Amino acid sequence: MHENNYSFILPEGLIETIQSTLKENGKISYTKRNKPTKDGINLLHKYLYIPHLLLQNKIFKSDSYEKTGVAINFTLIKNILSLSSEETKAIVDYYIEVGIIELVNSYIFLSLGSKENKCRTYRFTNEWNNVKVYNYQCPTDSTFIKRLIETDYSKKPISSKSPATKANDDIVDYQLKVFNESVGLHQSVYKYFTNKYSVSVDELMDGDIKVDINDYIFYSIIRKDFKITRPDGDSRIYSPLTSIKREHRKYITLNGKQLIGLDVVGCQMLLSSIAVENYFTNTYDGVELPDDMVYYRQLAEAGMLYEKLAEAEVKTSLLTKDRTAYKQRLYKGFFFSKNSKRLNKIQQAFKSLFPSVFDTIVNIKASNEYNSWAITLQKVESVLMLDLISKQLIDKGIQFLNLHDGLYFSTIEDLKVGEEILINCFKDNGGVNVRTKIEQYDEPFEFIEEGKDKNVIWFESMANVKLVNHYFKVADTYFNVKKLTRKEDSKGSKSKKLTKKEFLKLYEEKKAVEQEIENKEVKVVSMLEYNDMIFKSKYIYNQFRKIEELGFQLDPGKIDQYNIYDFNEEWEFHFGSEYNSAIINKHTRMSASYGGYRQYPIEEFVPDIISLIKEEQLLLQSIATK
Repeated sequence: MHENNYSFILPEGLIETIQSTLKENGKISYTKRNKPTKDGINLLHKYLYIPHLLLQNKIFKSDSYEKTGVAINFTLIKNILSLSSEETKAIVDYYIEVGIIELVNSYIFLSLGSKENKCRTYRFTNEWNNVKVYNYQCPTDSTFIKRLIETDYSKKPISSKSPATKANDDIVDYQLKVFNESVGLHQSVYKYFTNKYSVSVDELMDGDIKVDINDYIFYSIIRKDFKITRPDGDSRIYSPLTSIKREHRKYITLNGKQLIGLDVVGCQMLLSSIAVENYFTNTYDGVELPDDMVYYRQLAEAGMLYEKLAEAEVKTSLLTKDRTAYKQRLYKGFFFSKNSKRLNKIQQAFKSLFPSVFDTIVNIKASNEYNSWAITLQKVESVLMLDLISKQLIDKGIQFLNLHDGLYFSTIEDLKVGEEILINCFKDNGGVNVRTKIEQYDEPFEFIEEGKDKNVIWFESMANVKLVNHYFKVADTYFNVKKLTRKEDSKGSKSKKLTKKEFLKLYEEKKAVEQEIENKEVKVVSMLEYNDMIFKSKYIYNQFRKIEELGFQLDPGKIDQYNIYDFNEEWEFHFGSEYNSAIINKHTRMSASYGGYRQYPIEEFVPDIISLIKEEQLLLQSIATK
């Protein structure tokens, strides 16, 4: 670990982009020697903190990052940055405006006292989602970085922590110690890195090279530059191991040996049985468990819950064909969905088999929010796997690594000790019998990157293109080739699943539109060079282009750099943002506009322009400023 430094994980090219914008806007002050002042450097690092936060989550909590994005708590962030709410929001808005991050979801929830709060989640846009990343070593003379180091989690004095927090830290500290002292990588990984990035092993260990985002976990282990966290006493541990793909675990070593995994068969169903019985017992003290609740536990212990559900739902063929897909059907359709009066098929099947279990889960969701059930399951897992089982392993001096509901060891002897502790702990503290399975790996000869997706192979063949990533943007649409989905950013629409035929047709249509835009831009560039025109916003070009399609033109000599076009002595046209432009009478200030709450598209606004200006001829030209 680099104890004396504080580093940010950043996408390549981000610092240059931010510096250029802040300098242009006059937000960073410079000395006479054209170097940023201390205040300017501080502000730059405050801007860098948010993308660093997103990348940390993308790398070390990839599952939640892909599903929901990263929650940015403005109260917490503004305190870290020592900025006002408006200044903090301005930073986030800047990243959205320049197309670096995007809003994923906006949730409204009730806190204590029924106060309404908003939680927004963000992630990188497709253009920035998969660029190379590197460790940016922050200068320690920056007051902002000094404060980050002083308030860093590992720097807090143990004496100030409550017993619960201290116990939480014990597990984190242990895992951090094992990763630093005993975890390594197979030699094939070093060979892969040195060949791919044309560096020596020494440069790989000590240098800050730019690596693909998918390689960063291994890179962090090589450099011993990572964080291991457990956000609170009820949550899981997040470490480099939890972020590595299943097929890549064979490259991790513990004390120079490949990992040997110990998993609980059907762990999530067992945890759900424990959670349901605990809730029922605490709610109805002294009342015997309902028969269907006991039957639910017996099926969970035998690993037959999915079979009974599929049989009741008449979906046995789906379970046989793809067991994982059927599990997700249960999770999405009932476990982790909102309560609803109208039951879907999986809910109907579940309720018919286990009515009291169904009602208990519904009640747990209704007690707070629908994700209360997910939190309850995670809490049960956390208590068993971390607070009880892991603590006993540490006390016995057994080296191991946590992976949510699994454990990894370096020897069979250690694994057998862990297996006995695990079985007894689930029985004594959860009241369930568990079955375990052992996962061992073959010795790898070379490091193999993730295989190319079949949809990517199909698309590259049909579209005659070579993809860098499995997602990209064409015109106003994001394409995800792996999932065969599209998302139109201009409309803020959600991703939509398409058939292969629909996907390819839409891609070809958007590609044709993009080519047409490029041709117009080339034409406009030459005309603008002739007229020495300057435009500030890409939105203006899009507006001009759409009006141009309706047969109107503007005189480029009458459009100034402030985006106001004077038609004549009476009328002026203000080109604002994508949804905020107006035609205004200079004398009466009468106007016709689109935007605001009604969000009129340009096509609906142009007829108003026609009626107001009547026969005025417009020559529209523009350029999308990069």
